[in-house]
Amino acid sequence: MIGGAVSNGGIVARWGRDVFGVDFAAETGGNPDGMLLDLAREVPIGCDGLVMLPFLMAERAPLWNPTIPGGYLGVRRGHGREHFVRAAVEGVALMLATIVGELGKVTPVRQIRATGGVFRSTVWRDVLVAALGRPLVVTDGAEGTALGASALALYGLGEAGSLRDALIALGADPDAGTDELVPDPDEVAAYRAVRAQIPALLARYDEVRTLFS
Repeated sequence: MIGGAVSNGGIVARWGRDVFGVDFAAETGGNPDGMLLDLAREVPIGCDGLVMLPFLMAERAPLWNPTIPGGYLGVRRGHGREHFVRAAVEGVALMLATIVGELGKVTPVRQIRATGGVFRSTVWRDVLVAALGRPLVVTDGAEGTALGASALALYGLGEAGSLRDALIALGADPDAGTDELVPDPDEVAAYRAVRAQIPALLARYDEVRTLFS
């Protein structure tokens, strides 16, 4: 089984809520996550030039760099908190896209099956499906990694004739989840253009950090 684990996923969403959604959280019955993402929904792809490097914790795949800190690049006067929140979502999705791209060099990745609370948000779903450029199905529960590993084990041991049969044997419904989201070609191209800028941004970021270290 091949893969790439990231340290900065849901933690970035929680950080964004705590930093940018304090006033929403103070409202009676407020839902800071949803209210912030509603604002971010109105921001165009690429956040008007704002990019987040979402390294709030020591990052694993694809950089394997425990010292690089996170940062926002391209900040301008016209950027509001909605830009910063969307840039955080896009930053995580673009890092995942890099990993999926590497996996695709080994074997084709035809569909993404995602689990996790953040994917209750349509903003997270829409950004992820376009950034990855592959159909996306969001499944219930948070045990996706363990369930997938168990299904692979049954299939590898010959205890199931297919991965679908393995999931059924484990008591899971292989058809459970949202309707498949299909990426829009124009949005895929837009995120591909944003992603192409990131290596140069990282190189310049390292240069600036060196100057001020």
